[in-house]
Amino acid sequence: MAAENAVLEQKLAALRHVFRDGLGGRMTEIDDAHQEFAMADSDSASRAAVGKIQALSHKLVGTAGTFGFAPVGDAARDLEEVCVDLAGSVQAGDAEAMNRIENLVGALGRVVADAPDEVD
Repeated sequence: MAAENAVLEQKLAALRHVFRDGLGGRMTEIDDAHQEFAMADSDSASRAAVGKIQALSHKLVGTAGTFGFAPVGDAARDLEEVCVDLAGSVQAGDAEAMNRIENLVGALGRVVADAPDEVD
């Protein structure tokens, strides 16, 4: 039983490492979607970009929690919740919405940059 637990723990550690290594790519996807939102020239394009940010942050919430990166999950959840609130009503050029999302994307980026290489 102890040997099986050790093997399982090694596998989980490897998955955590893969997750950590992929955080930069996930953040790039969120940054790209954020830029799409900032550049959107129609309400429908704005809503599509916010929906994309919401979907990407939602995925990050779940996986971050699974692998023990709670601060990343918390920051991603904050971003997701704002996107859910804005999804159906955001308009192109909405400065308040842009500021809210920009601040939360920035906060998430800082948490991702500070994420430890290993978690206990």
